[in-house]
Amino acid sequence: MDRRTDVWAMGVVLFEALTGRRPFRTHGSPAQSLERELAESVRQLRTVAPEPLVNIVQRCLAIDPADRLPGAAAMVEALDAA
Repeated sequence: MDRRTDVWAMGVVLFEALTGRRPFRTHGSPAQSLERELAESVRQLRTVAPEPLVNIVQRCLAIDPADRLPGAAAMVEALDAA
């Protein structure tokens, strides 16, 4: 666990704030199922948020921590740029 864990959590909060719903089901599901649910969530997010915000949320919710923004400062910079 590192700063990218916090970025993932903030991505969940941002998703919920934009859509009014959770980005995935809360039951224990295999990783492939989670990937499908997140992909569907991103499609739904595109209907309510501009593409720059969709990209930020998508990076925050990346399953592989290496694909996420590196920390809160990078997330703030990305949001400011959006």
